[in-house]
Amino acid sequence: MSIIQAIVYGVVQGVGEFLPISSTAHIILVPWLLGWKDPGVVFDVALHLGTAAAVIIFFLKDWVNLISAGFTKPKSKDGKLFWLIVLATIPGGIAGVLLDKYMENFRNPALIGGMLILMGFVFPFSTVEK
Repeated sequence: MSIIQAIVYGVVQGVGEFLPISSTAHIILVPWLLGWKDPGVVFDVALHLGTAAAVIIFFLKDWVNLISAGFTKPKSKDGKLFWLIVLATIPGGIAGVLLDKYMENFRNPALIGGMLILMGFVFPFSTVEK
């Protein structure tokens, strides 16, 4: 992979992660659209780890406060939030471990494009206040 390709992937990941879109889907579509070799799941995970590291570093003071409150004052607002974050992480971790060997099957540009189009129609109706 060239430096330019890595930069393109990084920009797509960095912008996509903070928008209500799937950054992973777009990372899979980029090589397909540009005729590049798909870097695979390992590179995708590395991009997500980079994003996670940036967020953790940017919010380090908040993370320290949350973790500290979680263990010293678990009934406080921050303590409860910490344990809710821990609880909400568990299903994703379990799914990741159980579905790991099947993930390559979902790196199909036609499937991803179709699902993005479908969600483009569904998403606006799911956010309407009633």
